[in-house]
Amino acid sequence: MSPNTIGAYRNDLQQFTTWLEGERIASVLAIDLGVLAGFVESLHARQLKATTIARRLVAIKMFFRFLVLEGVLTESAVDLLSSPKLWRYLPTVLSPEMVDRLLEAPGWSDSFPLRDRAVLTVLYATGCRASEVSGLRLTDVRLEENFCRCLGKGNKERIVSLNPVAVKAIREYLSRERPKLSRFRESEFWLFIISIIVSIGMWLERFVIIVTSIQRDFLPSSWAMYSPTIWDWSMFIGTLGFFLCLFFLFIRFLPIISIFEVRTLLPQANVHGRPQDFDENVLEIEYTYDKTDPPNR
Repeated sequence: MSPNTIGAYRNDLQQFTTWLEGERIASVLAIDLGVLAGFVESLHARQLKATTIARRLVAIKMFFRFLVLEGVLTESAVDLLSSPKLWRYLPTVLSPEMVDRLLEAPGWSDSFPLRDRAVLTVLYATGCRASEVSGLRLTDVRLEENFCRCLGKGNKERIVSLNPVAVKAIREYLSRERPKLSRFRESEFWLFIISIIVSIGMWLERFVIIVTSIQRDFLPSSWAMYSPTIWDWSMFIGTLGFFLCLFFLFIRFLPIISIFEVRTLLPQANVHGRPQDFDENVLEIEYTYDKTDPPNR
């Protein structure tokens, strides 16, 4: 559940508790169907929309079901309260002329017009959410089969088809603009330079933190030569002892075993590369002879 949804439900419950305080109702045990009907009437008196009233009733119902599960209440009176009927409105859609203008909006004055046009065409062709399109990877797009694999809410995966316009826009982006974007990520030289810059920046950050903290006069180390006390030594030795204790416990309960030794213990490992139907006993019998007999020349 998204943080916005949680915040909306929290706001609905807070308004419900505020209304209960105004009605001098201090316990959930005193809430019955009449009290809930009065709360709904107050919402209608404020001329709220039916969708807002329905959402607040859903929040209250879930709250009372939680109280029943926790054993605070024996039954929920909210279930007897019906939600207002919601009207279904036809969605507002763009005209074909507006869609054409939208797809042609990215121009060469933009930084990456082909990328923007590919995103817009995929959004229009598939009906996916913006988060789903922005999360697409190259392995999720199958241009030869004209479909892509999207990961939506709740990690639910679905397959959506791509029309020829979207396929053409994606191909143009992959062939003309994506090499420019991935030039730095695929170049070992630039990756090395960027990693060096990041390392220097992290070192400077720690240097500034340490230097600006040591130069303060209120630190005990700036008063005179530092000499550790028994508590400092105890903390230092205790830290080492705690680490060694955990390290020895780790070795004791999770010993390090060689992978080769594990393979030799498994009968199906076939470490020496022998056939599976190889019988070592038969081989020993065939090659066992009496040492007193001279071998055949």
